Amino acid sequence: MNKMIYSELLMKDTSFREHVYNIENIKITMVTRDAMPSSGQKKDYSPMHTHSCYELIGGGDCDYNLVFEDEILNLNIGDLVVVSPNIMHKCEDVSKAGIGLQFDIAPNGVSGGPDLYGMLTEIIKKDHTYIPKCPDVGKLMLDIDAKEESGDWLSIGLLFYEIIIRLISATIGMPNAKSINQPDSDSLRKYKIQTLIHHNFMRDVSLEEIADALHLSPRQASRLVKDYFGCTFKDLIVKMRMEKTAHMLLNSDWSVFKIAQSVGYSSVRGFYSAFKNYYGCLPAEYKNKAKE
Repeated sequence: MNKMIYSELLMKDTSFREHVYNIENIKITMVTRDAMPSSGQKKDYSPMHTHSCYELIGGGDCDYNLVFEDEILNLNIGDLVVVSPNIMHKCEDVSKAGIGLQFDIAPNGVSGGPDLYGMLTEIIKKDHTYIPKCPDVGKLMLDIDAKEESGDWLSIGLLFYEIIIRLISATIGMPNAKSINQPDSDSLRKYKIQTLIHHNFMRDVSLEEIADALHLSPRQASRLVKDYFGCTFKDLIVKMRMEKTAHMLLNSDWSVFKIAQSVGYSSVRGFYSAFKNYYGCLPAEYKNKAKE
């Protein structure tokens, strides 16, 4: 099964969206709503309620209470709580509350990498899981909340991956926690590389730019690309461009010149040469063969 991390918008209407991210062996579905109550509302804007998925609560800039049916939990700045599905809860004072990220998780069948699914399910198996003193995660949650306005879901997926890694790291050594191995640090870098290249393959992006964005040397970035994608950086750029080209040839009425420009080729001659080297034929032949 392809281990490349990807995001997919599953459903979209005026109020409810689900975004799926496959990261290593875990499938994460983020649930977002377009219309949310204003943070300026005071005291119990809604009654006790539940969600059909998990909710990660944190990111507040002051202390506040999270109320459950049989417990009131005081959250300090930097504290987090993961509330399991179908658990009644509410924030006592919404004006003080942080961000609530709703999500669901499932295994995706990928093997060979860090067992993120096993690690995360071990952490959040209770009705609610209290994780103190994680201000970095709270900041990431606020970053996600800000990016939802722009619809940059690949970047949001990257931020959510960082949250998972930090949640796992923060719970190592907690009471009643089983032994959890910390994921390979390359995992996050590989996802960042995939995200950066996905956003930039249509322009004349260089390995040095990617390396600089990740605070790596070009040699380190080159090694990670080879390790994760099984090819050189240059070949990966060509692969992404050609796959995008093939899709557009078969699913749009754009001219070859317009397609060439959209995937990063300023010269049609250079585009034709790259296409023939990759597919063994010219664009018109490729399109005709696909129709047969």
